[in-house]
Amino acid sequence: MPANADQNNGSATKWSGEFESLHSEEGSQSGLSGSFVEKESGTMTLSIDSTGEVSGNGTGHFYYKSVFINPGLTCTVTGDSAFEFTFIGIIYGQDFDNLELGTYRSSSPTTFAITDACNQTSYDSPLYPITLSGCCLIPRVILKLENATGYNFHYFNSTTDGPSKTTTSVDIKIKPQSCQTSLKGAFEPVQAVWQDDDLFADKPGKQLKKLDDRHYAAELDMVANKPALLFGTKDDRFNIVLKGESTSTIKVPAMVRFTLEDTGGKKTIGEFDAGSLPLEGPCGDKQDIEAKIPASNGLPDKPFTFGSAGPYTITMELIEAGGKIVKDSPVIVEGNAVSLKPPKLNFIPAYLNATSDEEKESLVATAQELATQTSTYIPDYYPLPPGTVVALSKPNAFSLKELIGLMSSMCETNTSPSCAHDAFTALITSRATLMGWLGGTDKVILVLTNNDFVSAGADEGEAGEAFSNKVIFLSELTTSVARPNAVVAHELVHTLPFPWSSDQMRSLCGVDYHGGNVGNYGNGFQVTDAGNFAPAPVKNVGGIMGPALRAEWIEQCTYWHLTKALNTKADPELLGVRGWVKINDDGSGGSAATGRFDPLYSVQGEPDLDSNGSGSYALVFKDQAGRVLDHYNFNMTFTAHDGHHKNIEEFGYRVKASDGASRLELVDTTGTVLASKSIP
Repeated sequence: MPANADQNNGSATKWSGEFESLHSEEGSQSGLSGSFVEKESGTMTLSIDSTGEVSGNGTGHFYYKSVFINPGLTCTVTGDSAFEFTFIGIIYGQDFDNLELGTYRSSSPTTFAITDACNQTSYDSPLYPITLSGCCLIPRVILKLENATGYNFHYFNSTTDGPSKTTTSVDIKIKPQSCQTSLKGAFEPVQAVWQDDDLFADKPGKQLKKLDDRHYAAELDMVANKPALLFGTKDDRFNIVLKGESTSTIKVPAMVRFTLEDTGGKKTIGEFDAGSLPLEGPCGDKQDIEAKIPASNGLPDKPFTFGSAGPYTITMELIEAGGKIVKDSPVIVEGNAVSLKPPKLNFIPAYLNATSDEEKESLVATAQELATQTSTYIPDYYPLPPGTVVALSKPNAFSLKELIGLMSSMCETNTSPSCAHDAFTALITSRATLMGWLGGTDKVILVLTNNDFVSAGADEGEAGEAFSNKVIFLSELTTSVARPNAVVAHELVHTLPFPWSSDQMRSLCGVDYHGGNVGNYGNGFQVTDAGNFAPAPVKNVGGIMGPALRAEWIEQCTYWHLTKALNTKADPELLGVRGWVKINDDGSGGSAATGRFDPLYSVQGEPDLDSNGSGSYALVFKDQAGRVLDHYNFNMTFTAHDGHHKNIEEFGYRVKASDGASRLELVDTTGTVLASKSIP
């Protein structure tokens, strides 16, 4: 009996197949040539009961065509007959792998007419009618089981072509009918946030785009070497489902396999039991099939990583126990992995006013704690691999008291509090920027007492504030909130680029989720905690760009923004350019009154500005003849990220100095030169 036949309660196993035979001959002699083709095809159905008795029926066609060619004349003879048959038989053979069938009844005629066409003139001809051997088309059939799993047989038959030509033992391979399987499914890779977060509208670059029922594009970039898991989509996050219909009737063990292919090669992520599903055997009526893999903590049991930057595909497919891939089951998610540049941070305990030794020691301890928390936890929810954020801290408190004396020279005769406020902030920012460059760090984070924090220009009650693209001020009170590293993460985002404000959020994300009066936009899944695998869902909690007191997780749109902001390339030969611009005091952001360059420095790191960028101010490099070699545009908003107006704003950028440059100019949008400096 064929493998997997159902013998319970005397029930019958049904099997359907298609058969086809083709026989042809051709030859030539004395200028005459000829050829003929015989073809027989059709379908048959077998029913095998538990005792081994076989019965069945079938339908088919017998086709005949011959061509005779002599000089000036071509004749074509064709014939076609439909037939039906039924049969009975028994299984025999050492392994019960042969069937012998005898014809029980047939509606096939023993002869049928042909159509004879010579020189394209057609007419019916009784000449040489096709005579079938025996009583009918199928006098006796031997079916030998070739493949127990696939139910492939060979079918032997004989036919007669007219009175003079006989063809015997035509070998026909009967193929099982192809049962129809229609499947669809969806899943997504996750490293911290969802591809299809329902708190943010889908936008190009941060969405799971459906291409068809079994093909998706994950547009939010994955990060190389950052742990990842697989989940369902937003309709059913914690189950991955492959479902559809099948006309197969025999259930076989199956599994769902996930395979990652990226620039590092191809590897199996995981294989999961899908139970027994109707995937083999004879065809029958359509029935629903479903493979549901629980993914409450994601799949697989341990996270996987994308080995390097470049395109990737993840394939989910249904596999039979023997390794056969079920046709039309693969579901493909394609996307891109990136390698991002982690920021190097320097936490500097600093003071502006008279400070006791005890307060200095407290600042040093606070800076160390914040640096440790930052390097330990921020990679859990930033698009960065664990352990990649470098956060240094100075062992001694640094005095900035001498800047108070310089403040008056910047404001000159302007004695307004706003000028003093803005000048002091600009001086501190400029000094801190230089400290970062000389220390080889990207960002400087000044840790201040709360009084100095306010004196430096921050608002009372805040835990931190970013005053430029390089410098962040933190109050020592930051350590009193539930998640101090989230405060650092918040302010760091404001510098990438500066200021990453509410207006930018509305424009790019469709919603303003910044500040103290916003909802909970932190959403996704925690794969690691302090770099260690610790899977946990994160649903609608305080986002890092919201209130500091309830910040727990990153927002999807912030994460997406960082995949772009941190995607930079290193260039070690740079010129560090600092300075400031002071505008009129009417609050309208009018024409720039003056500008100044601070001393230039040769630094290493990554360029902050691109020569193709845009902005209302520019750093212009010129040669000795006054020709413009290059220019780097940038913007100055004269507005803090909390919205208040500033009259003085500091800038500090690392740029690539143009070859042959002898002079650097600061130019505003009107082309007015605000400051000029020789390049050593």
